[in-house]
Amino acid sequence: MKLQMFTEKYPFFLAGYIESWGRGIEKIIEESQKFNDITPQFRWLNGLWVEFYFNNVEKKIEEIQTPQVTPQVTPQVENMLQILKKEMSREEIMATLGLSDRKNFRELYLNPSIENKLVALTIPDKPTSSKQKYKITKLGKIVLSDLGKQKR
Repeated sequence: MKLQMFTEKYPFFLAGYIESWGRGIEKIIEESQKFNDITPQFRWLNGLWVEFYFNNVEKKIEEIQTPQVTPQVTPQVENMLQILKKEMSREEIMATLGLSDRKNFRELYLNPSIENKLVALTIPDKPTSSKQKYKITKLGKIVLSDLGKQKR
């Protein structure tokens, strides 16, 4: 019996699908406690079952989805968020907003949007790339939605 288990599982060990013998449950417990201080419950019912009991799931989801501090948004930043329906280059954004002064655009629109994480660069490693485009972030969408609700 032992030899059969060894020969069946050894290829998985060699392929890297399992790290060592008998550490699976230990690793599940460690990782779940790291993730959310949850200790899973194990039971045997026609096979091994692992159950995770989450406390205050709704509250945790709300904390993840809703930022704790909504950044102050200037009318310029709000205008920029409203037009960013897709990835756009600096030139496209400026043209859509009817702007021609690069410095003004950078100082009043682009930098505050990026600093407040409302807008992200599509090529973050190369901020000055000629192929750089900008896109609205999840936080930017939330802020824009909140601003829309305030105006109703």
